[in-house]
Amino acid sequence: MQHSSDRERMADLCSIPQPQLLRPGDACWPVILDTIPFPPRTLYLSGKLASERPSLAIVGSRMASVCGRRMSFEIAAALTRAGFRVVSGLAHGIDAAALEGALLGGGQPLALLGNGLPDIYPAANRQLASRIIAAGGALVTEYPPGTPPRRGHFPRRNRLISGWSLGVIVVEAARKSGSMSTARYAIDQGRELFAFPGSIDGGGHEGCHDLIRHGAHLVTDGDDILEILAGFVPFDSHSRDKEELSRLMKEHGDDLMRLLEVTGWSPVRLLKAWSLCCC
Repeated sequence: MQHSSDRERMADLCSIPQPQLLRPGDACWPVILDTIPFPPRTLYLSGKLASERPSLAIVGSRMASVCGRRMSFEIAAALTRAGFRVVSGLAHGIDAAALEGALLGGGQPLALLGNGLPDIYPAANRQLASRIIAAGGALVTEYPPGTPPRRGHFPRRNRLISGWSLGVIVVEAARKSGSMSTARYAIDQGRELFAFPGSIDGGGHEGCHDLIRHGAHLVTDGDDILEILAGFVPFDSHSRDKEELSRLMKEHGDDLMRLLEVTGWSPVRLLKAWSLCCC
């Protein structure tokens, strides 16, 4: 007789589709990975890869602070609404919060794993993985079905997180951490690198401070990131801003300072929408 925990595990496994094998040249193969050092030769996909959108990776500590998890959640939701796909691992802490935020923002996030599908590691995130699939997102791994999670798999997985993305956002990270490994891959791959500053007490932000010291963009919210990546923001996001600003201008007039207060947008975002309205 199966115990309830065994039955729950089997039910969760059934909600994760058996993975599809992908090879270079296949219709949904992510060609962006062909440009990185040591590109993958095969991938295993559960779910589906949403239509090609620019992607941004959000990574950070598994033992994240409440503030760090909230920040990860909020910026993932904001970036998703702006038209980006959020990429992360499936770990506790920052990764899970980012994926949750992307789902709230109506996106189809991508989670990269260090084990074989359809098993999920950590097991506590099986429900999150199921929701990603249900939302039209994807779970991807290099490892064949049945491959258990091993320590060496995760640094190798990290090169795919950064490689799949235009940039990597590090929310919280110690100096010696998987997030710093992902950041180093981002540098090697020529990706943009963003880091959030934090308290100098303790080691939870030391990695971020090192990255900023060595040239990473210091950011404090999603608007900072969108301003830096303004040229990559998908056109439909600009169109939505134009429509929203046109509506608000009819209601509040065309004074920019008033519109800045009403929208809550950054000055750069407001001016971009303003320029579209005035065309």
